[in-house]
Amino acid sequence: MSGCWQIGSKNNIIGYYELGDGAQKISLKIDPDGTYSEIVTLRGAVADRHSGKWRWATSFVDFDSLWIPKEFAPDYILRADAAAASGEPKYTERGHWSLGAESMVGNVVLVVFPDEGVNFKLIRRPKN
Repeated sequence: MSGCWQIGSKNNIIGYYELGDGAQKISLKIDPDGTYSEIVTLRGAVADRHSGKWRWATSFVDFDSLWIPKEFAPDYILRADAAAASGEPKYTERGHWSLGAESMVGNVVLVVFPDEGVNFKLIRRPKN
């Protein structure tokens, strides 16, 4: 057993997530009504606030317009962005993301860059 499996229900991904910590973090709130809100903090200051829509797609969460800044991207993503032609979308710009929803040793994560272990981690569920 690996201790990792895909989340099978959209109800299991509702909650508050973080990627990073301290001065460099993305806070993500996923609401049951199909909306989300994102707060990006860079160098200790809020750099962006955004809200949008999400939908469940069997073990994946599709976000209409999420931002994963370069500060959270591994080197291979930064190289791909640098090599992109003018006008092509870049991984580190706001855009559509489809993130795998997994349970890793009992912790719910949304996988951003799986090869590097860059994930949003569920930090708490909403109070009922």
